[in-house]
Order: sequence, then C-alpha cells, then structure tokens
Amino acid sequence: MVYWKNRHAKKEIVVEKREKLLLRLDGYYKEDYYTNVLKITSTYIKGFQYYLIEDADFTRALESKNKTMATFLIKGLATKYLQMIPKKE
Repeated sequence: MVYWKNRHAKKEIVVEKREKLLLRLDGYYKEDYYTNVLKITSTYIKGFQYYLIEDADFTRALESKNKTMATFLIKGLATKYLQMIPKKE
C-alpha cells in the first residue's frame, strides 16, 4: 500500500510540473506566434506544447526562465514537429 502511494505521489508531482511548464509556455508565446512564425496550425498547437515540454533542453530553458534560449530551441523543435504531422493531400 505504501509503495502504491509513493508511486502515485511521484506521478502527481510530474503532472503538476508539466502543468506549470504549460502555464509558463502560455505566458511566453501567444497563438499567433505558433501560427504565424512557427507555421503550426491552431489544431496542433496544444500537441506541440506537450511535445515541447518533453524536450529536456527546452524544459531546462523554461524552468530557468531563459526566454531567449527557449525561443531559439522552439524554432528547431517546430521544424521537427512539422515533419511529424501528416500532410494533407
């Protein structure tokens, strides 16, 4: 029982950390930045944000509040993300 509680608590901490990172991300970049600069359609923005916080370097930049580094990294990650999105025919 104790093992399950510890494991469950660790999962909650990870979820809370991701939620905080997503909130910080919302404060840094607005929807028009994703669509106009990064060329990510509004349909994929939320998925891209989750993709971003899974990247260790980007997460470190966000946690250290280094917007310059985050902006540098987001452009490269956007290119990779766009390649993963299925193209409309």
